[in-house]
Amino acid sequence: MRFYEIFGAVCDYLGVLVRFIFVIIAVIKIFAICIVLPIYLFSTNHPVAILMSIVLIAAVILLAVSKFTHRGGI
Repeated sequence: MRFYEIFGAVCDYLGVLVRFIFVIIAVIKIFAICIVLPIYLFSTNHPVAILMSIVLIAAVILLAVSKFTHRGGI
């Protein structure tokens, strides 16, 4: 094999690895926003925090519904 073929294969593998890392970061952020933050806001027992957590949960549900109904968008 020539050098540029090996270099291209290495770059392809690095691109897959970087995409995998970005997917893991996105999953961690979604977990933090959808689960941890509403639980924390509910635990403060402050009315504004409870309202914010309800709005956050509703926004996440609406985003999930729009993501599944409109297949091509953000």
